[in-house]
Amino acid sequence: MKPNTSVIWNYFNEVCANTAKCKLCEKIYSRKEGKTTSLKGHSKSVHPTEYEEFNKLETEKKNA
Repeated sequence: MKPNTSVIWNYFNEVCANTAKCKLCEKIYSRKEGKTTSLKGHSKSVHPTEYEEFNKLETEKKNA
């Protein structure tokens, strides 16, 4: 498995290469081709406060 570099991993645990578990609600999500799109979508719709925090951290990381 490649290293998890996205800040979204502050909110998820990797179960296997194509599956992750939300640390906040413990739901399990599939990750098509190991991407984080579904994880971000889950955070945006179910945990909007944490999603805003994620966006802030991701922006800071990109600008560093």
